[in-house]
Amino acid sequence: MNALASGSRLQATAFGRIGGRWIADSPGELDPTAPGGTQRPFGLAIASTPCAAYDALPADRRTSPLPRLSCLRGRRWRAVGPPLDPTGGAPVPGVAFGVDGAVGVGGTAYVGVDRFVGRAVDWRVHALIGGRWRATALGGDDPEWNEQGTLFAVRGEPWAIRFDQRTTERSLATRVVVLRLDRRSGRAVQVGSALRDAERFTVPLSYGLATVGRRVYAMATVPNARTGRDEARAFVLR
Repeated sequence: MNALASGSRLQATAFGRIGGRWIADSPGELDPTAPGGTQRPFGLAIASTPCAAYDALPADRRTSPLPRLSCLRGRRWRAVGPPLDPTGGAPVPGVAFGVDGAVGVGGTAYVGVDRFVGRAVDWRVHALIGGRWRATALGGDDPEWNEQGTLFAVRGEPWAIRFDQRTTERSLATRVVVLRLDRRSGRAVQVGSALRDAERFTVPLSYGLATVGRRVYAMATVPNARTGRDEARAFVLR
């Protein structure tokens, strides 16, 4: 959760539930060393350790934040690994990044990052392996589409549900697809057909995944051709 600290410095704070109440987890802020504070926290567990991926903001707020990862160790939040720098150390003018989804699978952290260039956005997923961030095949960076998504742990693998959109002559085409990362081959495999594949865009649009026992459920907002309205529907993988 974000809170506005003194001096207009944003800080991301973790809360624990004790006796039916939510209290700020001591010392609270995920990264007090970030000059401009922190934002967009996503919680995850790595080998049963509570962790969070978030944006570390620069002091001037005019350059892009850098995604970072912190874990709770010895009652203190400590940075894990280096900052996730999608530019490879070469900042690109007019490009901004922001954390969008995180999950821990098999002791590995996977973090989704939005890359904004003007009105365009793509969504890439990185894994922290051997103390280094490495790009994975999940996510999307097709120049024809704008992609965003979020991450889940399903059947011992990282899965993603991704929302893509592109401009057409009449409207904004949209699709929602589910992907899984085969960790042996490193390939991303689409799971089933697209949940949504429409030539128009309406809001609000929601999507998500959940596992109940051995079943995998997906949710997406889809158009109903008969009524001309959008509907939130649940799907089960079979």
